[in-house]
Amino acid sequence: MADINPAGRRAIDVEIIDEAGPVEADPAVDLVAEDETGGGLPRGAVRLADGSVRLPLRYPVKMVYKTSADAPTKTEEYNELTFHRLLGADMRAISDADAGSKAVMAIARSTRLGFGLMSRLFDRMDAADTVAAGVVIGHFLGNGLKTGR
Repeated sequence: MADINPAGRRAIDVEIIDEAGPVEADPAVDLVAEDETGGGLPRGAVRLADGSVRLPLRYPVKMVYKTSADAPTKTEEYNELTFHRLLGADMRAISDADAGSKAVMAIARSTRLGFGLMSRLFDRMDAADTVAAGVVIGHFLGNGLKTGR
């Protein structure tokens, strides 16, 4: 599967030339606690009609980059991520990833963002947002077998 960036264009290797770091999120989005009634989704996450989940980022990430030395500077801001259910091929890719890259690969496959882009984005995401992303992935995988306790 080719890496696809959010605009649907084929991803190319980009060099990040500047990053603004976390930006304060809209205070109207409440992401402080696990939503007991949302089926294990983080508060603020929205289950969409197709079964995917939209997760607003508490601290949006802004990336400024160039695709080549003579290309104009581009800016992309990630305010939310949309997660999709994982397929067998996704699980295989996650299993084949290095131990330190499994979480990034899981998020990349579920959000349908390329691994390279997600790796750069993940490194700039606030820890609370990476944990919330993991909770959404866990939601798709279920809670496991009941032990009878």
